Order: sequence, then structure tokens, then C-alpha cells
Amino acid sequence: EATIEDLLRHEAGMSDWLTDKYTRMDWLISHPNGKVGPKTAVQNLLRRGEIGTFDYSNSSLTLVTLAAERATGASWQQLMGELLLKPLGLKETGFGPVAGAARPHTWSRGALRPFGQRGWGPTRSVAAVLRGAGDLFSTPHDLVRFGELLWGDRLLEGSQTQLINGIANLTGLPWSYTIGTMMDRSWLGSVRTYGHTGGYTGVSTTLRRIPELGITIAVTANGMGTPGGYADDLAINLIDLLDVAAPSSAQAIAGVSGAGLTAAARANPEPFPVVAPAALLVCGDGSAASGAATDGALGWQDLSSGGDDSEVGEWSGRATALAELPDGRLLVGGVALKRAGGVTVKGLAVRDPKSGAWSPFASLTRADGTVATVTAISVDSARQRLFVSGDFTTVATKARRTAAKGIAMLNLNSGRWSALSGGLRGSVLVRAISLDPASGRIAVGGKFTVPGKAKSVNVGVWDAASGWIQLKPISASGAISGLVESVALTSSGVVHAGGHLFIGDSEALVARWSTAAGGWSASATSSTLGDAPRAFAVDAGGALIVGTGIGWYGSPLVRESALSGYGWERVGGGLTLSRRIAWISALAQVPGGRVAVGGAFDASGGTSLRNVAIWDPANQGLTALGTGLSAAPDALASSTHSLAYATLRLRSTEPGGTGRTCITAWGVSSPVTPAAPTLTATRSRITVRWAAAASGSAPTGWIAEARASGRAMRSCVTAAPLLTCVISGLDAGTKYSVRLRAYTVPAGPSPRSTAVKVTTKR
Repeated sequence: EATIEDLLRHEAGMSDWLTDKYTRMDWLISHPNGKVGPKTAVQNLLRRGEIGTFDYSNSSLTLVTLAAERATGASWQQLMGELLLKPLGLKETGFGPVAGAARPHTWSRGALRPFGQRGWGPTRSVAAVLRGAGDLFSTPHDLVRFGELLWGDRLLEGSQTQLINGIANLTGLPWSYTIGTMMDRSWLGSVRTYGHTGGYTGVSTTLRRIPELGITIAVTANGMGTPGGYADDLAINLIDLLDVAAPSSAQAIAGVSGAGLTAAARANPEPFPVVAPAALLVCGDGSAASGAATDGALGWQDLSSGGDDSEVGEWSGRATALAELPDGRLLVGGVALKRAGGVTVKGLAVRDPKSGAWSPFASLTRADGTVATVTAISVDSARQRLFVSGDFTTVATKARRTAAKGIAMLNLNSGRWSALSGGLRGSVLVRAISLDPASGRIAVGGKFTVPGKAKSVNVGVWDAASGWIQLKPISASGAISGLVESVALTSSGVVHAGGHLFIGDSEALVARWSTAAGGWSASATSSTLGDAPRAFAVDAGGALIVGTGIGWYGSPLVRESALSGYGWERVGGGLTLSRRIAWISALAQVPGGRVAVGGAFDASGGTSLRNVAIWDPANQGLTALGTGLSAAPDALASSTHSLAYATLRLRSTEPGGTGRTCITAWGVSSPVTPAAPTLTATRSRITVRWAAAASGSAPTGWIAEARASGRAMRSCVTAAPLLTCVISGLDAGTKYSVRLRAYTVPAGPSPRSTAVKVTTKR
């Protein structure tokens, strides 16, 4: 018996109703409302080969839809809507035809003539007999969204990913099939692509994913007329326009061989090696869980759990921004972040290293009440200020609600939130924050209007004394436009902005504000960078470091150069990813002028680096942090306690798995269990003393907790190197049980010591 997988692979030994007789397509065209249905496509078919032999069959896909209806009791349209279209937000995809839409045409008797009924999508007869194989219509926007999610490994996990994006069955042809999708080695040289063509008479469509390039392309077109379909030819021509030899300036900056080759010439057509499953679910390096890090050695520590010795805390939403507060707590924000470490939150969550527990920090919401997106977090420890950016309009705590659009500041001394000098104007989205520690000024970038007479847009500088500072050019030719994705403010007052920008009418990927010139100027364009920068950082020498996404050419990590004639140079030995294109997802300034670099890469020259590295301008080198990270981090941060914090999403290795959020930090593991303390009790106090452990990580501090039946728990906290603290506020004549815990920042607390009992005096 054939299985669903056999049907999806076209290996079920099933013929195709549409091609069993060569006249059937013509019949469908001339009978747009013909009395055929899904069962028509699977009955009275011609005999074909054995199960396991490839033979393309539209009817096999229609049979899958009938089986789905029989198994669920729901219609095929209901299943598609509830399980696929609605969850993925495919609002421009549906079942045709649409009444009142344009009428399809076909070439007949020497002219292009209308046929069938008015409406987008296939006719009723075509949609019925090709259900599951040709009954949907869509826009390029929705097509490329679906393709990016499916073939970009965002919908499936583990072994299921390999069934879709792995090795296809062998047909003896340049193209073949995985489960329900075509793999083609003839579309772009011999580079592996996934996708399919589509359409009906008068209309053609193509959807292609090119994993080597990280690109998904969709084209719909009026017209067929070519062997591969007009839309497919347009897509190939578009790729050819983009896939040209890199400009000589970009090749010089990248400094790597092959930078001038086209993708078809340089990419590897074979599938990528499967990552060892054990590595996919490890948050940190696993040393703490295995007990291998009890000697105080540095490693990646897992901070994702909910404390109280729990192994995994539930997370909902994406964690995409983080920073350490001056008291050692870790603050995390993200996209639709509603649960963190098993606790309900709204946009912001905080982890206390003393307990290892996560808790809500503040509620950030949009005007419609939904949980807002947090894009960046920055801490000014010297002035006790916290800055948070995103698309929120309100910041709420238990004490009060504060109106703030896109950017808000918390006074860490008073605990009060505020909008910065009245806030930004317009429909505000702030994507990036850059703090100058020396002056306390911040620069922000995104899409907004800066308050004031000049009304400059999308980049603003704020100072506590003077408020918002206008960056208004003298003339329109020096004005900046476009969504600013990244921003940097140097100690000398220079402002950099990154994104797909325009200065006047000229394209720019990196722009620099010059007060002397009275406007913005382009410091990098597509002639020097292969993609718009997504991350900025400034090193000890004041040089701007830029990290880009997936580009067609050049180096993904570059820095300003006073020596290069192009104004930019590759950082260190460059970053590469075996058989794929490297890209940078996050940068963070590290104490001492170094820079933490995160992204998709595995080497710099001969040095192995897995998704994270440290750039040191003193020795002009990139170095590893332990064994690295399991995936490209969504965000990085650094502090005096931890060289690097990172947030990333781990992929599941199981079919249907969902993966999980990982918050990790570079540092020593939690301390070992302390020895039982000694106690001295008075009427209302217990003095707790202990000896430091001879092994394990050096504690940041200790917590002693006293519990008694029917009484509130009391505790005392002290920082190293003190080895004593006093628990006060106790009841006289009461028997208390006291336990001791040590903790380190950032790893968290040790297990509790053995309980020691004592009775307070009467």
C-alpha cells in the first residue's frame, strides 16, 4: 500500500488524470465550469509503475486532500485556512476564482482572447480536478513569505526539515522531488534550488528558494509563452542581474578569493552536512549540566530556566534584546515576549542571579493594547539610566502608567519611567540605540520625527541637559530618508546610521552626520558592502565596525579605515561559513574597547569560530569564546561580570518539535553547595557565619534564608569576600531552619546547604 509520503514524493505508482489523455487540458479550458471534482482526479486512472518508482502525478496530491478530509472531518479549504493560511499571515492567498477580478485570456485564432469566467485563480473545473496541485492563487508577497518560512527551516524541526530541504529522490533528471516540493539543479548553474512553477492559461508563476544565497524569489506574470513559463524566465533574469561579479572595491575590502565569481560558479550544489542533533538543543556549552565546570573554569552558562533548580522554563515570543543592569540582574526584551522562564511577562523580563528566577519588569504595549516589540536595551550605569526602544506607546508598572512612544528611560534610582523630553513624534518605531558613556548622550534610529522646529527624521540625538538635538541638513540634498536599522554615536559626537537609505536622491547603506558639512554624507554604498548593515559597534580606537546580513559579495564584517582608499577594511582575517554565505546578526561593545561579534560563521582564516567571536583592535585579531554558540545570536551584550551575554533560538531535533529560547552568558558556573553555616541567635536576629568553599567558582555573594512554620521567610544577603550576615525581624522564642546559598553573576545560585535549626531567645 502507498503511504502519504509516497504520494507526496510522486512514488505511489499512480498515474495522472490530467495527462492520461492529452485532450483533458483543452477540455478544462473550454469547460471552465465543467462537472468534475476531486474524486474525478483519482478514479479510473491508467496503470503506472510500482510503488517507489518516481512518476509525476497531480492526482496523487489530490488524493492526499481527500485523505485529509476523511481523517479530520473538515473540508480541504477549512484545513488550509486554519492550519496554514491564518497562522502564517498569508492574507493574500486563497481559493479562486474571485468575483469581479480580471478575466484570464488565451491565444486563439491569431489573437489573445478572453475565456472562462471572470476571476483570479484557476477556473472552477481546474481547481476541482487539481485540488492540492493547482487550486490556490496568491501574490508574490505571500508566495515569498511562505517559501522563506518553509525552505528557510522556520516551519519544521529536526528530521522533518531534512525531508523537505534534504536530498531529493533520484529521478535521473536535473530535477527531482522531496516531500511535496521540487529540487532543481538546473535553474542556477548546478546550485541546489527548491520551489516550483505554477499558473494557468494566460498567467504564470514561479517560487524559488536558493539556500546557498539565502534568497527566496517569487514572480507572477501575465503571460506564459516560454518553455519554463514567463514568470520563471523573469526570475532567472532578475537573479542574473543581481548575481554579477563584485565591484573591484568590494573585492579589495573582502580580500578573499572568489569574491568576483557569480553564485552559480562559486556555490556548492550539494546539501549541507546535518548538524549533530545533540548540539542543536544545548543552551550554553553543556558543561554545567554535565558537572564538568565545577572548578571555576569559564564557559557558556544556561540562564533560560525559571530558577528553583528547574531545568527548563517556558518561553513565549522571541528574545531579541538584552542588557545587564548595574545590580547584576539581566534584562531581556523581544518580539511578542509573553512568557519568560515560566513567568507571564509583557515585553520585558528580568532575571535575578541571586535566585535564578525570571520575573516581569515592566509592561510595554502598543496603542491597541497588544504586547509591543522591544528592539534595543541600553544601560548608562554611571548615571543610573536605562533606555528601551521599540514600537510601544505605553510603559506600565504596578505603580503607574507612562505614555512614551518608541523610546523610554527608567531612572534606576527612583524607579520612574519617562518619555525623553516629551518623546518623538509621528508613528514611531525606534530600531536602535547607541549610548556614548562619556557624555551620557544617546542616538536613536528608526522611523519617526524628532520634535522641534526643524523636524528632522529617523535619526535623533538626546541629551539630558538640552533634550532632543536636531540633525537638520542645510539643504534637501543632505537630508536622510529610509528606515534606519542601526545607529552609532562616537565620543567625538559623530553619528552613523545604517540601512537601505537615501541621502537626497542618492542611495546609501551607511551614512555619517557632519555638523561642519551641514548634512548627511554616504560613507558606504552597494559598491563597498553587499548588504545593508544590521549592527554597529565602535571599537577602542573610535572606528566604526559594521556587520551586514546575507550579501552577494564582499565581507560581512568591516571597519572604517584611514589607510584604505575605499574607506573600509575587512575586520581581522574576515569571517566565513563553510559552503554558505556568512552574515552578522549582532555586535556589542566589550569593556576595554573590544567588540563581541555574533552571526552565522564558523571560521576566521585558520581559526575555528562558531557563531560568536571577540574582536580585539590591540592585536587586530578575532578570537573564540569557548566552543561558541549553537546558532547565530539574535542579540549580544557585555558587562564587567560577563564578557558576553547572548540570546538565540535553539532548533528541535524531533519531528514536530518547537525548539526553545536560549539565554546564555560567558562566565564561571554557579558555585558548589556551601557547607552548613554556624548560627548565633538573639530575640529577633540570627547571625549567620560560614566558611568559603575550597573548590568551585568564586561566589559573588551569599544569601541566608530563615524559615519557620507559620512565619514569613526572612533572609540576609552579603557580597564577597564577607562570610557573615545577620537575619533580622524574627519572632522571639521561635524555631527557625536556616539554609545558605552562594551565587555568582551571571550564572546564578548554588544548591541550598544542609538546614541548620536554631531557636531565637524569648
